[in-house]
Amino acid sequence: MDRTEWLAEKATEIGFDELTFLRSRWSERTVIKTERIEKILVSAMKQSHKAWKPVLNEMTDFKAFVQAIKKREEESGKPMQKFICHCHEEEGLGEKVALKDAIRRGEDVLVMVGPEGDFSIEEVKEAEEMGFQSATLGKSRLRTETAALVAVHIMNIINQ
Repeated sequence: MDRTEWLAEKATEIGFDELTFLRSRWSERTVIKTERIEKILVSAMKQSHKAWKPVLNEMTDFKAFVQAIKKREEESGKPMQKFICHCHEEEGLGEKVALKDAIRRGEDVLVMVGPEGDFSIEEVKEAEEMGFQSATLGKSRLRTETAALVAVHIMNIINQ
């Protein structure tokens, strides 16, 4: 849990809008206590002089999450850039783009980062069917929290 709290703190300092923990096939955790993370977000927001606190959602099942995002886009009529970062190289998956090259400045972006065991191939395919593009954060294999922070940092730099 310490690494998860560290991620929440550092990502808030850098700046992001919304955080949802996903329960996927290889997730080690099935429950996240959001009360403590909420306090960390408030503290980091104050320390870094951010004007708003990121939204913290309850842990959500992977399938329900990707379906809810698709529904949100349909209802709002406003599509967003959606990426799923993973380490798979199997045939049958979409071509991976470098996140740093794919994000378009000024547009809403959603990036999913997998658990320590990565997303399953089936989850990647399901996300791609829902309009997510496979993406890479670089050549290094990163821990989940590091990968999420790298994604937040990339988005922040592109949008400054």
